Amino acid sequence: MEKNRSRKLKLNGRARLFLPIAMLLIMAGSAAALNIAADFTGPGIVMDFEEKIHVGLPFQVNIYMENTPGDPPRLGISAPFRFYGTGDVTTLYAPGSVTVDAAFMNIWDIYGTTVFESWDGDLTNGVLPGDQFNYSGITTSGWQPGSGVMLALTIDFAGIADECGSVGQFCLDSGDFTNDVYDWLWDAPSPSFGPICLDIVCWSLPPFFTNCPTSGLAVQMDHHIDYDLDAENLEGDPMQYVMLSGPGAVESSSGLWSWEPTESDLGLHLVEVCVEDSSFQCPYSGACRFHIIAYKCGDANGDGEVNILDVTYIINYLYLGGPEPLGIESADVNSDGVVNINDITYLVLYLYMEGPEPACP
Repeated sequence: MEKNRSRKLKLNGRARLFLPIAMLLIMAGSAAALNIAADFTGPGIVMDFEEKIHVGLPFQVNIYMENTPGDPPRLGISAPFRFYGTGDVTTLYAPGSVTVDAAFMNIWDIYGTTVFESWDGDLTNGVLPGDQFNYSGITTSGWQPGSGVMLALTIDFAGIADECGSVGQFCLDSGDFTNDVYDWLWDAPSPSFGPICLDIVCWSLPPFFTNCPTSGLAVQMDHHIDYDLDAENLEGDPMQYVMLSGPGAVESSSGLWSWEPTESDLGLHLVEVCVEDSSFQCPYSGACRFHIIAYKCGDANGDGEVNILDVTYIINYLYLGGPEPLGIESADVNSDGVVNINDITYLVLYLYMEGPEPACP
C-alpha cells in the first residue's frame, strides 16, 4: 500500500488575509533561532571534484530545518527562498514543484501554505532576479526545540534549459519578497543561510533508462508478459537495447522486453537490459535491473504442485504470520484481486469437490 507522505498546498484569498493578521498576533512569543541546510540530489547532480548540475537533467533541492535546542517552542514560521542563476544560467524547463514533507507540515496545525513570486522558470526577471517561494505556518502546540533536523521542503526541477557550453551557477538563497509579510518575520536563520551555488556542466553522457521497474513483476506460467523499456539520449544519437542476462528477450530498436515462462521457469529471476549508443557500448553501469516471478496458479508454496500444502501455506500466511507466497498472485486463485478466505475455499473446492480450476490474474 502506498502511503501519502506529502501534499501540495495552495494559497487562497481567505488565507491571504488571515496570514498577516495571525502572524502579527503571535510574533512576540515566537522568536527562536532556526537552523536551515540544503542539499542537491537527483540524476542532474554529477561529481566533477565537487557537485555540479548537468544541463538538461532533472534534479531536486531538499531543504532541512531545525528549531535550535534551548530555545522556546516556535509558534510560527515564515521562510522565504530564492532560486537564481549567474552567468549564462537563465532558464529552467519549468518552474520547480514544491512539496512539503508530511511530518513538517503536521507541525503547523492551524495554518500552512506556500506562496510564490515570479515563479515561472525565468531566472532573470523579478525585483530580485529569480524564482521565489515562501512557506508559512502557525501552530498551537509549538515546534519543540531539540526535536532534531527534519526534511521540510523538496523542490523538483525538470532541468536547466540553457545550452551546452553555458557557463554559470544555479543558486539557492534566502528570499526577499516584494510583500514583506512573506519575508523572515521573526528571525532570519542563525547562522545565516545561503547562498548555495553549484556550477553547471554539460558532458557527453550515456543513454539512460527512464522507466526501469522499481518493484518486482510477476507472470503466470504459460502466459505472455511485455514490458516496454524506454531510454533517453541527450545527444540524440541512435540507441539500441541489449539483453545482458535473465529470461526473455528485448527488441533492440524499441526496448520491448517480453517473456512467456514454462513450468521449468517457475521461481524468481533477475533481468538485466542495457541501452547503448555509438559512444557507450554495453555492458556499462547504466543497465536496467529488475526481478520477475514466474508462478503457477494455486502453487502458493512454490514447489510446482497444487495440493493441500498450498491451502495450508495460504492459511499460515493469512492468519498465523507465515511468509508471503513467492508470487502473491499465485494465491489469488479466484482472481478477485485480493488473497483472503475466499481463495482458501476456492482451492479446497477445486481439490476435493470438483470445483473450477484456479484462475489467477
